[in-house]
Amino acid sequence: MNLDSIRIIYSSPSITKDKQAELGVEFDSIVEVQRRFTLEFVLGHLNSIASIYALYQKLDDQTFILYKNKDIQILKITGAALDTIYPESPHVKALVSNAASLVQQVYNSGLRDLMQYADSEFPEIALPDPEGDTIKLSSLKGKVVLLSFWASWNRNSSDFNTYLLELYRQFHPQGFEIYQVSLDYYINSWVQAIEYEELPWINVSDLSYPESITAGNYNIQSLPANYLLNKTGVIVGKNLSISELNSRVPDLISE
Repeated sequence: MNLDSIRIIYSSPSITKDKQAELGVEFDSIVEVQRRFTLEFVLGHLNSIASIYALYQKLDDQTFILYKNKDIQILKITGAALDTIYPESPHVKALVSNAASLVQQVYNSGLRDLMQYADSEFPEIALPDPEGDTIKLSSLKGKVVLLSFWASWNRNSSDFNTYLLELYRQFHPQGFEIYQVSLDYYINSWVQAIEYEELPWINVSDLSYPESITAGNYNIQSLPANYLLNKTGVIVGKNLSISELNSRVPDLISE
């Protein structure tokens, strides 16, 4: 049964409430299948302008296939990926602008108000490393930790890693650690990037992005992103620059 048929039957004056409930479940199931298909298509074609058309598919005149608040993240990451290849494309510029506007709307609505303030306990993270071993963020208490979010497809993330390498080499022997969460889509891309960039710190991955609970808990709006935690596991800084990290890390280590 297609969606139009479900709508017609659902609106029938003779339909019972039980049948309406049954049709509602079937309707939602069909929509979710289409939504999942669209997400998979877009993630598989991040370098193609065709992904933009998939992002804006509609069920009807008012309803987009990607209708959930968390689907805004897929607009953002597609825009970021295409912007590196087609920076002058009006379609790409419109996508990037639209994604930023939607993110701000959600942020203003209070739906993404977690982790806005420093000096708070971190939500636990327990994710697998490249060998499949689960590493908890809480296991690093007693060290000064930079919780870093990145993705191999994001150029700014790779550029930031270059600076983090020097920071890590300088302060790791004194009790500084980096716990870096990858929001890649494919494990091979992530592992190859770790090897290519020679990243020596703790690397874990959450390959469920943009459905990632971890990214949602930490209100990740763009990449790269980071939180600085002191030795007791309290967040003392958010999205710090390299110069800010160079200034704050040694002070925290000496506390």
